[in-house]
Amino acid sequence: MYPFTAGAVLRTRDGLFRPYLTGGGGLYGWQARTPVTTGADYQASSGWSVGWTVAAGFEYYLRPKVALDVGVRLHITRIDGAAAGLASDRLQFAALWIGHYLRF
Repeated sequence: MYPFTAGAVLRTRDGLFRPYLTGGGGLYGWQARTPVTTGADYQASSGWSVGWTVAAGFEYYLRPKVALDVGVRLHITRIDGAAAGLASDRLQFAALWIGHYLRF
């Protein structure tokens, strides 16, 4: 999965603890290998599609310009799940995001 997304963030303005919500969209590329038989044979497939993302999380400021970021992002694409070897009709996934910010 190769997500290239952009979004808008809504967050509280001041404080050490800042919850946020994010929404956006972008382009998602993917590659999949689906087993054809019980052996080592695979059917490869790939493609690109548009998708959307929503997220919720918080930033905790350890210093005035240093923050810890923890959030959950849900990605929903228009990629056909069957083409990617999935049982669902759309490829969608959630990701746990943990990182930090250094602001200048």
